[in-house]
Amino acid sequence: MSQSESALRGEAIAVSHCSPCHSVRDSEGAVAPSLRDLLGRRAGATSFAYSAAMKGSTVIWTREALDRFLSEPREMFPDNDMAFFGMPDPAMRSDLIEFLAFSSEP
Repeated sequence: MSQSESALRGEAIAVSHCSPCHSVRDSEGAVAPSLRDLLGRRAGATSFAYSAAMKGSTVIWTREALDRFLSEPREMFPDNDMAFFGMPDPAMRSDLIEFLAFSSEP
C-alpha cells in the first residue's frame, strides 16, 4: 500500500523531529522506543526503560491519544522523561499521526 500525501509529509516530520531519538522503521531505537506499530499499543508497553509515568500508564495509542500527547506531552504525562515539549501545529500533528498509522498497518 502506498502512503498518502499526508503520510509522506508525516514521514518527513518523523525523520526531522522524532528520528534523532526514535526509530521509525525498526523494532527498537537506541535512545528511545521505536515508533513502528505504535497505534493500538499501550504506552510504556515495550521493553524500553520508560519513566514511571509512562510505564504505569493505561493509555492506548489511538489517533486521539497521540494528538493529545503530541500537543501537550507534559499535561498528559507530567513526569515523563522525554525531551519533547509539544508540537503546537495541528496540521503537523495530523500528518505525523497519519504516517504513524501507516507504519502500523500490516
